[in-house]
Amino acid sequence: MSIKGFYSLSVKGNNNFKGDRSNLTYKLAFMHKNLNLWGVSYEGCSTNPVSGYTRQQLRLDTDCSMTPGT
Repeated sequence: MSIKGFYSLSVKGNNNFKGDRSNLTYKLAFMHKNLNLWGVSYEGCSTNPVSGYTRQQLRLDTDCSMTPGT
């Protein structure tokens, strides 16, 4: 089994702001994947030629928390 043309890049971090009262956590990821499709059913697979498809995904996850001041 081999994977050809697949890669993923990600950046993640955590920022504490002045006074440690607020915090931001984030993750940014990009994925690239090559796929080959033949058909949906058995008949479609036997009659349709292979078609190439590229899936690309960009994802951003964030979390912000704040602590009330005293």
